[in-house]
Amino acid sequence: MIPIPSGVRVWIATGHTDEHWYGTRALERKLIDIIQTSDDYLLAASKDRDLFEVHYKRRRPLQERLASGIRAVVKGVSGERWQDRMLP
Repeated sequence: MIPIPSGVRVWIATGHTDEHWYGTRALERKLIDIIQTSDDYLLAASKDRDLFEVHYKRRRPLQERLASGIRAVVKGVSGERWQDRMLP
């Protein structure tokens, strides 16, 4: 048995990794302290913490970039041909 000092909070994972509980069930299992939205949490946290908004843009793989370029060229060429057919 491992001695735990009083006042120390210990989180113990229960069950399998694919288990999850929402709302009151998570509260009953003491997995969360209160039920609130993420907006409520961030608003409360902003009072005594610095919050940062992070944007991350995934770099597309070369194959995806090439395919996108080819689609744009084909679309442009087919669009020009269609417009040529519409002119008298």
